[in-house]
Amino acid sequence: MLTAQQLEPTITSVEMLRNMNATVGYCNGSFINHYLKDVLGFKSIKIKSYNSTPQYAQALNRGEIAAIFLEVPVAKVFLAQYCKSFVRTGETFKVGGFGFAFPREFSWLSEANKALMTASESGKLKKLEDTFLTSEKCVDDDESFPNEYESLSPQSFSTLFVLTGGTSTVCLVVYILKRIGRRLVRRM
Repeated sequence: MLTAQQLEPTITSVEMLRNMNATVGYCNGSFINHYLKDVLGFKSIKIKSYNSTPQYAQALNRGEIAAIFLEVPVAKVFLAQYCKSFVRTGETFKVGGFGFAFPREFSWLSEANKALMTASESGKLKKLEDTFLTSEKCVDDDESFPNEYESLSPQSFSTLFVLTGGTSTVCLVVYILKRIGRRLVRRM
């Protein structure tokens, strides 16, 4: 039981969410609303929008939604903030990357394009993402999850040690008493 207390996802696919007729959430102002309806096939009535990571967490905890669909950077931040409460599951949908917009007559457009291509090809964009998003440390409040998800230690097995030690001691005492009893019977 001590090792089985890790987070295990109960929903493992988008298909499962649709079959359950579950309500799902997304980040307000995101293109994901249209993606959920047009591509993944969720009904509009089963989609809710939220504005912040605390709102996502509250909605998931209250059961208002069964899952939240977020863009990868937002999802990484959310999971870093609530790593002890929630887990990512299922597939990741690739729907494009970041876009940049400039005024029509932007004089440095060609230089900006070259800089973006260079950063992308050299792997610098990936390094920036890894540095600032995936390296987020878990910041869940330990007080909100008292000892429930602690790592195993010798104290976790104290009852097992007491039972094993007690049983072994009783067996040893019974064995010694039988040996002493047999010796006494032989001498008589």
